[in-house]
Amino acid sequence: MPTIAYSLFIVAVHFTADGKEHTAWANFLVAISIPVAGFLITQIVLPLRRNSVYDDYPDIPIHVFLVIIIAATLVFFFFLVRGILIVASKKAAVWQKYQLAWKIPVAIVLPLLGLLINGTLFMKGYDEDFGIFGNFNNHWFYILAVINGILICLPNFDKKLYRMFLFIGRSVTLSFSLYFFLVFLPFLPLSIVIIVAFGAGFLMLAPVALFIVHVTEMTKDFQYLKTWFSVKVIASAAALCFLTIPVCITLTYMKDKSVLNKALDYLYTPNYSKQYNLNKDSLKKTLDVVRQHKSVRDFEIIFGRHIPYLSSYFNLIVLNNLTLSDEKISYAERVFFWRKSSQTKTGSN
Repeated sequence: MPTIAYSLFIVAVHFTADGKEHTAWANFLVAISIPVAGFLITQIVLPLRRNSVYDDYPDIPIHVFLVIIIAATLVFFFFLVRGILIVASKKAAVWQKYQLAWKIPVAIVLPLLGLLINGTLFMKGYDEDFGIFGNFNNHWFYILAVINGILICLPNFDKKLYRMFLFIGRSVTLSFSLYFFLVFLPFLPLSIVIIVAFGAGFLMLAPVALFIVHVTEMTKDFQYLKTWFSVKVIASAAALCFLTIPVCITLTYMKDKSVLNKALDYLYTPNYSKQYNLNKDSLKKTLDVVRQHKSVRDFEIIFGRHIPYLSSYFNLIVLNNLTLSDEKISYAERVFFWRKSSQTKTGSN
């Protein structure tokens, strides 16, 4: 999927060359017509080809359907990406004047709406740590979504220091946009099917649109700043800022690992000449995460209570790709939190 996405971006950029006039609405119209055509074919054309209501659909080879779906998906994303590129790079006065009209929905409204629908909106009162595509219910996801959206929507004034700070801020949150782009990338072929079936698949396209707009705005900043600063300075600043969020996550996980190791040393190999000062909040969070990773439920179709990629990274840093037994988790909770912990069960509760 990353290779296909990269190829689509290259092809879309190639056919959106500067010096030629391109209309975004025509590309969006072609993109929208594909799921609409799919809906009409599945709801009208195919049922008409049956001899009676009791017959199955026509005996068309399955590989024909697969080829049609793959081709339609690629064409859909080509025109979608091309349309977004045209809108994001338009220099016409009307697009510049009303850019907030399309930036705010793409950069702020759709990401927040997607986070809500993914978990807390439908699963509230049932399982607060559950999400259709992953557990994104942590408040930091919402905070970063708002900050990232604001940075993208800020105007590109012709001021050197302002554009430098804006470029730095956008570089920091680029990892946020890239993360959700990579999370939803494997499911993008399903988005066109979900659009046809339910009409809500457009929310799965929000990370793609956000990432394209984000990169386009940073490209504009880069083109502006390179007249004032060297390319090496700008690229180095962007790379360092991009690593800010990953480094913070890594340091947090390393802190959790240290606290967990101290707790296990205290429980099983105590040094009576040493005074233990444990961060109970960090320990409680780590134990809860380990318990979530050990538990499997029937309705967790995709990621469930796991955070895509970050849960695996947590297991690597904190647990060395191992885990804790139910007895050790219960023992630690009884000692440090004065509560009796129920045993973790595999399967539905």
